[in-house]
Amino acid sequence: EDTSGRSDSGSASAASAPANTPCVRGADCPIRRFADASAEAWYHDGVHYCLERGLMGGVSATAFEPDAPATRGMLVSVLYRLENSPKTEGENPFLDVKEGAWYADAVKWAAAGKIAAGYGDNRFGPEDFIAREQLAAVFMNYARAKGLDVSGRGEVSRFSDSGETSAYARDAVSWAVSAGLLKGRGEGRIDPKGGATRAEAANVLERFCETIAR
Repeated sequence: EDTSGRSDSGSASAASAPANTPCVRGADCPIRRFADASAEAWYHDGVHYCLERGLMGGVSATAFEPDAPATRGMLVSVLYRLENSPKTEGENPFLDVKEGAWYADAVKWAAAGKIAAGYGDNRFGPEDFIAREQLAAVFMNYARAKGLDVSGRGEVSRFSDSGETSAYARDAVSWAVSAGLLKGRGEGRIDPKGGATRAEAANVLERFCETIAR
């Protein structure tokens, strides 16, 4: 699911996912099959959660690339799988989303549900990295679409770079901080325009499912 065209192999239905149980991080931990990922890393819980439920997979049989940028197409695909990949109708409204692309149905679903929008010029940018403020906005839209409470606001002024947040994303970033989805990146920064990694996206999804959408 990166710019080289490789797609994430996750495809299982989230509805049949096992309950969230503590992992001893032993040989049966799903992260162990990836040579570039560690079951002892900070991202274990989120990546384990997504792998176990088929919400994410590797970029190959042996690589997960936890530190690689998460893409816009990847994020909506993960949420689409979480919704059990509902049937989509109509044509895709974006010029840069080809029919048959691995993310095409997810993009159509996200656009129709007002979960993720394009750039305003008939482009969605499915292979563009997703900025942290965009990640927050997509999750807020998704929560709102599911009828969840998104009224909470966090104290983002404690982050030295909070003023760099785009106007459209300020409420979303504040909500994501309040909900514990978005955390600082060290040195008192929230890094709203920095790209979210695959590991970060997995952890945000796990937090969302386990603390907000329960």
